[in-house]
Amino acid sequence: MTILRHLGTTIGSLMLLTSSYAYAAYTFIDLSEKVGGLLASTSVTSINNSSVVVGDWRPAAADVPSRPIVWGDGVVKNPFLPPNSTWGYLRDISNTGLIVGNLYTYSGRNTAALWQGNNLSFLKDPIGTYESVATAVNDSGQIAGIYNGSIPILWANATADPVILPLLSGHSAGIVNAINNSGQLVGNSSTGSVIQAVLWEDGNVVNLASSLSGRSIANDINDAGQILIQGQGGSYIWENGVLDALDNLGSGISVANGINNLGQVIGRTDFGDGYSYATLWNGSTPIDLNSQLDPEIVHAGWVLYSAVDINDSGWITALAHHPVSGTQVAVLLSPVPEPEAYVMLLAGLGLLGLRQRRKQGQ
Repeated sequence: MTILRHLGTTIGSLMLLTSSYAYAAYTFIDLSEKVGGLLASTSVTSINNSSVVVGDWRPAAADVPSRPIVWGDGVVKNPFLPPNSTWGYLRDISNTGLIVGNLYTYSGRNTAALWQGNNLSFLKDPIGTYESVATAVNDSGQIAGIYNGSIPILWANATADPVILPLLSGHSAGIVNAINNSGQLVGNSSTGSVIQAVLWEDGNVVNLASSLSGRSIANDINDAGQILIQGQGGSYIWENGVLDALDNLGSGISVANGINNLGQVIGRTDFGDGYSYATLWNGSTPIDLNSQLDPEIVHAGWVLYSAVDINDSGWITALAHHPVSGTQVAVLLSPVPEPEAYVMLLAGLGLLGLRQRRKQGQ
């Protein structure tokens, strides 16, 4: 009886606590604090399933180029930069820890680069290249990118010669935004004012948005082959030839940036007044991520204006405005277990303890 009484008191207190305060679904982690707090302007591009985040930073008060940076295990890591490189960007990280991006060298050109641990290698350029950028990498080491600003390419591995990807008929330019673990790539193919979302698969290019009017871009693809498409009036999920529209948040227009293997989508909602809010879609229903934060964070003036990427555990990288300096900062949102989970956990532990004591009494 004593055990049950204490257990009931504990659970009752927990339920009172969770009902007295607004529930925060995510822990808000300011990544700029890891590189100098408000002295640093930070940005993020990708997160893997180990919750390692890549992006870039620069001193907020200085007019200097951005520098690549990695956040992981609570610490900041500065990727190796060769002596002839002044700045660069990290674009993507795989679940196997491969990081791709580009470095700007003293020769005056951007060069596609791959980091494997502490090792840096430059990817081979097509003949006649004056600029190359690696934009995406999968777990097996296939790397997607562009050269000369508008020609999509694929490297089969770190040492392979690049293969130029085909474009839609009559088109002259394109961009690759993502690659999944089956080697499917997505991006866009364009000519003049016509820009259309495309899928590259088995050496072929497929128009994903022929039924949409206006411009369209494919921003991401997961391992199930679900593709995020950005149209002029909102965002869509393409799956097996079918386009499903994501609901807009209020009167805003949705911009979907990333999708994980559970089908969760993140991005932002743009409003006509110039404001944007980071948004999560579970299914087609949009959620303003600002409403999922600890009220103290919101009351302090933080505003999440765009969610950038999401991993399979639901960890989200996002961008926020700081209330004092106005500096753009990178943030990491880690999911918090729902209050009911704590109640069930305590109940389970309490009943387990009761059962063990009964056994000892017998």
